[in-house]
Amino acid sequence: MIIVAGLNFWKVPDIPDLNKSARIDAFGIALLGLGSAAVIYGLSRAGDLASFNNADTRLYVTAGLLAFVVYWIWGRYKKDQAVLPLALFKSPVYSATTINLVLAGMVTNGPMLILPLYFQQGRSMSVLETGLWLLPQGIGMLLIRPILLKLLDRVGVRYVVWFALSLALIGTIPFGWINASTNMGIVSAVLFVRGLGVGGVIMPLMTTILLGMEKELIPQANIGARIFQNVGGAFGSALVATVVAAYVSTHRVLGANIVAYQHAFWWSMAITVVMFIPAIFLPKQVEPKG
Repeated sequence: MIIVAGLNFWKVPDIPDLNKSARIDAFGIALLGLGSAAVIYGLSRAGDLASFNNADTRLYVTAGLLAFVVYWIWGRYKKDQAVLPLALFKSPVYSATTINLVLAGMVTNGPMLILPLYFQQGRSMSVLETGLWLLPQGIGMLLIRPILLKLLDRVGVRYVVWFALSLALIGTIPFGWINASTNMGIVSAVLFVRGLGVGGVIMPLMTTILLGMEKELIPQANIGARIFQNVGGAFGSALVATVVAAYVSTHRVLGANIVAYQHAFWWSMAITVVMFIPAIFLPKQVEPKG
């Protein structure tokens, strides 16, 4: 933390205020923080208890949604002075991007949670071996980003997102059949393709969400993007954890873990397919900055 604080002090430039008349919306921040934390905790409890129909999940998710409803009322009153102005959602691009960020959080975080378990429980690998076999996915995520940055200027955000989603889908479908006897070379190749896909989904979305945005609203737009991405990630983790735990608890047979993971990946595939729909509302071309 000390090193990070030092680098932040010495390297991060002093950016001037974009809106000097703005004031901290403490009540709005509290509502969004409470709502996000409650929903995320409630969904994580669903994963722990292997069911979305439990008292903890119902209580905390309901409390979180109520906090969001109160924020909606507060946002209508505060208007542009709210920490997350509701006017942002009048833009089809912003609305479509936030929906895709929720789904992207589910597509990335859910499988990320169960992939190490697949290696450790399904193939009896150590933690070190698991980390090494997951490297191809990380390499794919690293390599795709500079390529997509160039594609954004040439073909536009919509097609870049569709391209990344296609790669993510191609790299996820085989996990619906991969089992403990599947050749690890095949698994590595599939993970590499999946890394290319999931590594290229969120970056274009985070770029899109600021297109055409007034400078004064950029901080608020970023806040909203992070909230939706985190909630989606929590829901994705809870979903796959619940699917796996529920299947294992009801199928106490040899190899149930592998089949449970396959079922979880099928859910991830379905969500990836759904992401193609809101991506229709993303711009075809990146508008030149002016």
